[in-house]
Amino acid sequence: MAYLAFLMLFTYTVLVEMRSKPSMQEWLVIIYIFTNAIEKVREICISGPGKFTQKVKVWISEYWNLMETVAIVLFSVGFGLRLRDSPLHTAGRLIYCIDIIFWYTKLLDFLAVNQHAGPYLTMMAKMAANMFYIVIMMAIVLLSFGVARKAILSPKEPPSWKLARDIVFQPYWMIYGEVYASEIDGMYGICWGICESNTSCPPGSFLTPVLQAVYLFVQYIIMVNLLIAFFKWILKLFTVKDEFVKMSFFSEEEMVSQE
Repeated sequence: MAYLAFLMLFTYTVLVEMRSKPSMQEWLVIIYIFTNAIEKVREICISGPGKFTQKVKVWISEYWNLMETVAIVLFSVGFGLRLRDSPLHTAGRLIYCIDIIFWYTKLLDFLAVNQHAGPYLTMMAKMAANMFYIVIMMAIVLLSFGVARKAILSPKEPPSWKLARDIVFQPYWMIYGEVYASEIDGMYGICWGICESNTSCPPGSFLTPVLQAVYLFVQYIIMVNLLIAFFKWILKLFTVKDEFVKMSFFSEEEMVSQE
């Protein structure tokens, strides 16, 4: 309950306007995180024999400890910046907004010990760990289409970091079903077959709808379904393993009762 109260106070702090001086709610959040940091240092010190650096390495090797350390450090940086004048004050508030994500995610740590939610969290962790190579393949397909599409439609683009965003922006959202049909019917439709009479069409723009069709087929039909099939396989494997453990447990109980 104390942690939920802390989350409510932190949520209030980031949602309302942040004044130059911390409010009462923010001071309570600061005190909670500061005392939590002291408790984590105490845990490291009493964790076992050995040098302090070795204790830190062992303690931080656990995922939830690492995440909480990042959350505390991030909050400390944000608190230091929010006490300054703008634009550092604004930067501190933005860090608060990012930092609260870690504190909400920590709720999953409390659910991990639940007999119903715990297995699902374990399954999610295994899925995330094993899907790395599938995501890499999806990224390769995305970049290959994104670079070709941007190069064809913007042949006179000046050098800028905006190019990196434009390469992946629309192709990424296409994975989730946003195909930008209005642009296909509009800009691409104008350039389809009548580029001789339309000087605004970049050379080869008629290739873009073809590339997009191939990209959506490979990415949305093949890669996404492969990812879903992989998740189903992990779920089935985990379910079978869980049933096997339960059957073994009940068999041992029957043998003990018979004896």
